[in-house]
Amino acid sequence: MQLSYIQRTFHFNFAAYTSRGTLLERTCWFLILQDNEKLYIGECAPIPGLSPEPLELIPDELDAICRFFNAHHHFPPINTHIFPSIAFAVESISKQISNLQSSLLYPSSFTTGTDGISINGLIWAGSREKVLKQIDEKIDARFPCIKIKIGALPFEEEIEILKNVRQLYPQIEIRLDANGAFAPDEALDKLEQLA
Repeated sequence: MQLSYIQRTFHFNFAAYTSRGTLLERTCWFLILQDNEKLYIGECAPIPGLSPEPLELIPDELDAICRFFNAHHHFPPINTHIFPSIAFAVESISKQISNLQSSLLYPSSFTTGTDGISINGLIWAGSREKVLKQIDEKIDARFPCIKIKIGALPFEEEIEILKNVRQLYPQIEIRLDANGAFAPDEALDKLEQLA
């Protein structure tokens, strides 16, 4: 068994606004374990400004993990507080190995293609007009649930958007994703207003 990693940068086909800035691209790393004919892949995909790990240290950490694994044939302990994305990649590979299924964590009717998974329609942050346009598109596409990224616009404006959505589409489940946009001393008050 041989462990290695690759790095890939993915370029967004739109500016992805979040509470912490705009994403135009995203760098991800993939741990790859080759075992004869089988290939096990674990994704390490932190988001700049949102994930806690120091992105510049990830290649060195992955390199050390690969050297350790290739010498000892098991993974070293991973500090999940400093490198949660790396821990996810290692756990993914470990789960695939325990299932004896390359690139498959949990065999299910979804992984065989016989059943689907209900998901939410993601609404990226942006101007009021862009947010409302995305919401209309997701409703037209028959999503029963929308997940709106908040924290990029003034809070009062986001409240008005949510009131508008609730009034126009009372049947829609609404989820919110603030990604740490609210300071601890204001979060509870904002949650009460959102409720």
